[in-house]
Amino acid sequence: LKPLRLSAGSLAQQERGSALPAGLMPLLRKRPAAADSRPASRRATDRNGVESSTDGQDQDEGEDRNGVESSADGQDDGEEFPEWLADMSGLCETQYQNTKMLDYFELAWGRLSEGDRALIANNITDNTRSLATMCSGSGMAELAFDLVLSSLGKKPDLAFSCEIVPFKQQHLKGIHAIVGGGGRCIFDDSASLGAGAAKCVEHGQVCAVPKHPFMVIVGYSCKGLSSLMSGIDRGDVLPSGLGSSGGTCRDMLAYLEFAVPAIGILENVEEMAKSPSKSKNVAFLYDQLDKLGYAVQTEILWANDYFLPQRRKRAWAVIVHKATFGMDAAASADFLSRVFGTAKALRAKPEQVDQFLLPAGDLRLADELARRKEAAKGSSMDPDYPETHQKFMTAKGVSWRTLKAPPCMSESPWFQLCPKREQEIIAFAESTHGDCYVDCSQRIDRAAIVSPGMFATITPKGKVYMFTRDAAGLPQLNRFLLGVEAMELQGFPVQLMQQRAGR
Repeated sequence: LKPLRLSAGSLAQQERGSALPAGLMPLLRKRPAAADSRPASRRATDRNGVESSTDGQDQDEGEDRNGVESSADGQDDGEEFPEWLADMSGLCETQYQNTKMLDYFELAWGRLSEGDRALIANNITDNTRSLATMCSGSGMAELAFDLVLSSLGKKPDLAFSCEIVPFKQQHLKGIHAIVGGGGRCIFDDSASLGAGAAKCVEHGQVCAVPKHPFMVIVGYSCKGLSSLMSGIDRGDVLPSGLGSSGGTCRDMLAYLEFAVPAIGILENVEEMAKSPSKSKNVAFLYDQLDKLGYAVQTEILWANDYFLPQRRKRAWAVIVHKATFGMDAAASADFLSRVFGTAKALRAKPEQVDQFLLPAGDLRLADELARRKEAAKGSSMDPDYPETHQKFMTAKGVSWRTLKAPPCMSESPWFQLCPKREQEIIAFAESTHGDCYVDCSQRIDRAAIVSPGMFATITPKGKVYMFTRDAAGLPQLNRFLLGVEAMELQGFPVQLMQQRAGR
């Protein structure tokens, strides 16, 4: 995997269509300047240029929306790429046609310089096609990896997935079938990976854990690190190995030591984007990664900066194994800066919400409403909610005793089927915000209420009620967000997944 130091002359000598040398191009070489050579049709999809977050929220610590330059920085070191290698505007047709994933990828690919496209194509070799995932559950890492490689005419090599939750394991089996990884291991406990062998639910036995995947993507647990976890001290979660966050982080470190992947992408909540001097958790992680030979950089990225109308704010860390690429500290820091520079240059304005929602006459809406009518309403899990609601609303200047949903809302069968606790949260949200989206799955003091057009963070157990009116005051949306719509808002290729599952 050590970068080949190829000169422009050696590239130019490659005949059209001949095989390129194996291994990686020099990843740290400055890219040549290139004009926007995209076809007019692709330039038209550029969504008015690079857009930063439109949510109006304050930028949190660790977030840098414009501080790192794009890797397509326009600097020219005098090297030139042969014409046949630079002509990378065309992408192969894949199974991801008519998906939001492909829409964004085509937009992002069109923004890259010709030099970057050439580097990417040349860097996809037998040594760089392998992917492992831990604690991802959703399978989105596998899908995105497959989309990128298959769009460039390459086939990914799925090393394994690892997930402890049984229903997510079953979900991952379907994802593996989509990406051509059927029969590959799905390990059931990250704690065993560092030992080199783990129980595999795909094969029903203990299987060897593959070593040296090119990339590992890890969504280690955020529960103990989340700011929503009240009443606990988050300061020593990782150093002390506390809870699922401390446990899965240590599992990840053990796996890195055993398998030595070249590249890692780690995702967690914003706590992990703080400076090491301000977070014991970050200081611990960075120290452990350094001992294992990895350089790391972390940035805050928002989902609504990448095509999806959802305010999902997460800390993304990229790690690179320095010895694998022959990098010293300075070279690895420059590389990681370029990675995030490119990521930030590929921001894209979110699509309109209606592109993700089912049309009013869709039969799935009627089916879901019928299912809800058959199910019992049930009671609130919190018997003390009236007192909680009264105190909270009084503090907000709203009378709990006189609060009522407007008739145009309360007439909806979706609203009528809600437990009383949820009805009160929805009515409170309308009284204070007017038209809005509100997640009533949490206590009223934790209910996410946002204006229409941009969702708050989508969660697996979220219950988002949407209420909007037209110019005449008549309801446009007056119902819950369906699960299939929530998956679309996460970027999933839902139709493809349903087709492969036979439903």
